[in-house]
Amino acid sequence: MSVIGEDRLITSGVRTYGMLSMGLLGTREIRQASFKDRV
Repeated sequence: MSVIGEDRLITSGVRTYGMLSMGLLGTREIRQASFKDRV
């Protein structure tokens, strides 16, 4: 593999990880908001 290929793989991995972490945080915030609304 070339260095460019590795860089692309790393960036894509970081992007997917960021999207996943942001999604988890988003769902967590939504759950807290809905929980507050219930109470």
